[in-house]
Amino acid sequence: MLEIKQTGGAKIGRSSATWPFVTLTVNKNVLIINASILGVLYFRPTDIISIEPSSLFSGFGVQIIHRVENYNQEVIFLT
Repeated sequence: MLEIKQTGGAKIGRSSATWPFVTLTVNKNVLIINASILGVLYFRPTDIISIEPSSLFSGFGVQIIHRVENYNQEVIFLT
């Protein structure tokens, strides 16, 4: 199975973790953001509305627009 892993940072709501404390893992079944101290977020394809480019003062990345009620609405993975 093809799987992509990338190390970076994340902003989840008002909390953030810097590189190298976050890992993004993507395959055809799941997108996982492992933000160590902030927690691990699992997204199935049906959970994701869109993935959009994001630019913050701390870098560039992607924002996961999702429909998981228990997760903060702002989920950004930073490269």
